[in-house]
Amino acid sequence: MKIMLLAYRYPPEVGGFETVCGELAARFAARGHEVTVVTRRTKASLPREETAGGVNVLRVGEPRSPAALRFDRIVRLLFCYPFGALLDLLIRGPAPWARPLSSLGRLLSNYAWGDSSLFGLAELAEEKRIAAEMKPDVIHGLDMRSAFHALALREAAEKAGGKRVAVLAGAPGLFGSANLFRRGFEKLAFSLPFDGFTIHNDGTGGEAFAEMMGVRDRTLVYVTGVDAGEFNAETRKGDGVRKELGIRDDEFIFGFLARVHKFKGAHRAAEAFALLCEPNAALLFVGDAPDAAYVEGLKKTLSGASGRVIFHAAVPHSATPDYFGACDAVIYCGDISVFNVSFSEAMVMGKNILAMRTDPYSQAALHEAGAGCIFPAGDAKAFAECMRAAMAAKRAARFSPAVTAYARTKWDWDAAVSGFLTLYSDAAARLALR
Repeated sequence: MKIMLLAYRYPPEVGGFETVCGELAARFAARGHEVTVVTRRTKASLPREETAGGVNVLRVGEPRSPAALRFDRIVRLLFCYPFGALLDLLIRGPAPWARPLSSLGRLLSNYAWGDSSLFGLAELAEEKRIAAEMKPDVIHGLDMRSAFHALALREAAEKAGGKRVAVLAGAPGLFGSANLFRRGFEKLAFSLPFDGFTIHNDGTGGEAFAEMMGVRDRTLVYVTGVDAGEFNAETRKGDGVRKELGIRDDEFIFGFLARVHKFKGAHRAAEAFALLCEPNAALLFVGDAPDAAYVEGLKKTLSGASGRVIFHAAVPHSATPDYFGACDAVIYCGDISVFNVSFSEAMVMGKNILAMRTDPYSQAALHEAGAGCIFPAGDAKAFAECMRAAMAAKRAARFSPAVTAYARTKWDWDAAVSGFLTLYSDAAARLALR
């Protein structure tokens, strides 16, 4: 099968979505499929074309200027969010009348997410050329930011290949989100003529949403996986990382492995750590810090902390197991985590997890595995008490084999990949019968 994937970001960019896209593409290729990923060129240092892990990666467009990003934010605030809220109010079920809005939806989607948006209209001709040359069997926009563009490529691909092409849309599954823009555009997408949908299972009603929109029979609700060979606490103990960072044997490391940003809850970790008052504790931030002013605020909050604070730049995903291995406990306290990649990886490594807000699926996993502590949102004192309890129950090996064994049954890439490929085959078969 020839599979064309659209992704707004892709490795070596670091993040949960990027990790999921990279894993899916490589695993499709490993099963013998021809896979091409089309993504934005977000940095001048990234090649326009490369082959990585058996996957053809094509990057279109140019990195966006600060002025363009500021314009995007203005458009997003003044127009895109209100329009998304209107869609959320109007689209209550299958809505054929909404389909004429698809062109407008595609246009708005280019501005709705600032520097995270997939493609601008300037790149549309290049995308169509790629689709015509590739002649794919399937085009899958892996998220709502790229799904609208996937529809725009159908005609070019079908004309060049002389066959019907299945076009699918992906959604992170944040249907319980209070973000009206996100909900509105997901409702719009599920009202459009896609041949299939994929929803990540974050426990916020993805299956019920697909049922409401009348597309449950062509929707895959999936859970991402973890490479248990790489994320193995027995072989990736993190001793080298601890030595590199100068961590003492008697220090207890709380790891925050995510973007050092407000929506990931870095300030909550800082507030709780400042209240901990434990000189043998250390807080390790590992991730990009795009907002310098926010980081300065964190440092001010932490200025009176008894323990040590370490800021470390983001690391390639292949190095992540070593940093998890170096930590005694892992912090998970963001407002939104779309794919819960770091959570599932920490679970597979048997880590003690301190979680403020987890989705119902992951929260149930924590309870079942006895893997950590869940504290109320915004309660820094309760968070600090979770930290104190974790230090009191320190595990000599920094991981629990029982938690690892449990988590490996929960997060399985083979099951996810098989589900995707079955959905693709079914979508193509339905088209052939029309």
